[in-house]
Amino acid sequence: MSAGKDISRRTLFQWLAAGALAAPSILGARARSAEAQVTGSGRPRRLLVLYTPHGAPAELFWPRSATDLTSAGDVSILAPLQRHAARLNILRGIDYVGSDNHYANKDVLTAKGPDSLDTVVARSLNVRPLRLGVVPDYAQSFTVDGYFTMDAGRAVQANPDPVAALAGLGVAAAGGAVSNPAPQPQGPSAAALRREALAPAVAELGELRARVGTSAPAARLDKHRTALARMTAAPTSNPTGPMTPVAGCSQAPTLPAVAAARGKNVWAHENFATVMDAQVEVAAYALRCGLTRVVTLQAGYVNHGVPFTWLGIGAGHHGLSHGVRREHALCQQWFALKFAALLDQLNVPDPEDPGRSILDNTTALWTSEIADGQNHDCKSVPMVLAGGGSGTLRTGQYLQLGSVSHATVLTAMAEAMGVTGQSFGGPGALREIKA
Repeated sequence: MSAGKDISRRTLFQWLAAGALAAPSILGARARSAEAQVTGSGRPRRLLVLYTPHGAPAELFWPRSATDLTSAGDVSILAPLQRHAARLNILRGIDYVGSDNHYANKDVLTAKGPDSLDTVVARSLNVRPLRLGVVPDYAQSFTVDGYFTMDAGRAVQANPDPVAALAGLGVAAAGGAVSNPAPQPQGPSAAALRREALAPAVAELGELRARVGTSAPAARLDKHRTALARMTAAPTSNPTGPMTPVAGCSQAPTLPAVAAARGKNVWAHENFATVMDAQVEVAAYALRCGLTRVVTLQAGYVNHGVPFTWLGIGAGHHGLSHGVRREHALCQQWFALKFAALLDQLNVPDPEDPGRSILDNTTALWTSEIADGQNHDCKSVPMVLAGGGSGTLRTGQYLQLGSVSHATVLTAMAEAMGVTGQSFGGPGALREIKA
């Protein structure tokens, strides 16, 4: 028996103990039921959250209108999103009720509950959320400054390494792979990739089942082996992923930004921009290719002092937020550029829903843990919702609300993802964004 198999079995037993066995780690993100993916309207559903710290100068963030995303100042943070204006909900007047200062970071997706939005949705869909980070904490550390996603009251650290994140999805990181010159769409379907990668897992579970005999875990092993076997069966009328080829999807994709990040110290401040581009690429690839339905991207951490030297700004990001308003706005405008790039990569035909885009079937959020870094308050937090929410969201709006709990936004997003009965302790979903 190989050492690799021993490691895999130990991992399987750990998952069993936690009650969370869905598949080996190389493809855990793809383990999901057909019923979970096609819910309600029958349209696929995807969740994306981008978090950036330290809020934004209000006068340089809020736009003139829903169709003109320039601000009244000389820097317009939201201007890079202009081409997506018709797909946005710009939400002004959303408060983190009961939260204060930067350490609302752990409340952003929880509204002080035990589980963050990504955890709630992933649990409902029976998928593993993909949690990506760009210098998400102090180097090699996990402190309260880096908290963002929560599972049963426990903070979960984002993966800071785009190459490792791809490997966790069963995908070989870019590094000299040759692009397929065939006409688009190209490559296998996500369902075919899943069947190929899960077949060894079924065999491994069979071996493990034989070893445990009639012990307590046997029934659970049988259940999970049966579930995985169904995923590796021939296509049916109710598949667990897109059956048509997905453009650019393969188990060895060419991802230039990830290739550029390979071998670099992902914790080093000077590599922040490079890693950001790579994680944006990973996030978009994972959602496009059906490798997961739930992605969070945590770009930075509370109090981080990363200097945006690629913009010619030498001062640390946190320090800028305390009053150097134009330079701080330029940094946040750069994050808007990255959010726009993410939306660009999702604004492509949806292989699971002909006639619509992946962005049409995505619920995406860009937000922060604080409103204005200079004031250290959590009232009227910068918040941009994007995507059609699989037909459940009204878009093209600039809503100027009056001190509304952000729990209403989380509830509306959960409902867009097919989750019902989850209010995040608030008064229900924000009705103004419901279709």
